[in-house]
Amino acid sequence: MKVAALRADTGYLNIGDFTDLDIQLATQHGAFLRSHDSQTAGERYVANTCRRCKAFIGNHYLFGDYVADLALDRQELDAGYYCSVCVCMDADR
Repeated sequence: MKVAALRADTGYLNIGDFTDLDIQLATQHGAFLRSHDSQTAGERYVANTCRRCKAFIGNHYLFGDYVADLALDRQELDAGYYCSVCVCMDADR
């Protein structure tokens, strides 16, 4: 299962902070992102999802089980400019 994670200068962002263009880029590269109700978080948010069984990887497990596991294959893509302070995005994004 391919998953998407977005790294900024301050660390990784929650998928709920992905822009529509980030979601489009992740989808183009094989990730399947879909909105889910999380009982653990008590909210609804977009998450990496299995195309077959529709199970999803919550933000906590995404980073602990996937991003932090350096043994997993990964492909890094440039998603453009992001500022966590002003939440500005440039036209390239």
